[in-house]
Amino acid sequence: MAADPELEAQLRDALKKKSENHLKLLQNERATLQSRLAQVDEQISKASQSQEKTVQQEFDRLLKKTAQEKKAVATKANPGKPTTNKKPNPKTPATTSVDK
Repeated sequence: MAADPELEAQLRDALKKKSENHLKLLQNERATLQSRLAQVDEQISKASQSQEKTVQQEFDRLLKKTAQEKKAVATKANPGKPTTNKKPNPKTPATTSVDK
């Protein structure tokens, strides 16, 4: 079977186009990844700059939530009693069952 020079040229051209398309695909992928990396770099920068503020906000939120949960538990445990933690006034006399 003799090789046909015209078919060889067509095959060579098709392989070259395939290679060029693959190269373009890789270049496009690289550009997409570079863009994504730039976005991640920006996110890292912002997170680094606001890290202390973010930690403090989260800390405060957790403390507030814990206080609310403690209050809710105290209310459920003693539904008839007020949930304030006031100390007795030393100026008012304490009443006992003996005083009555």
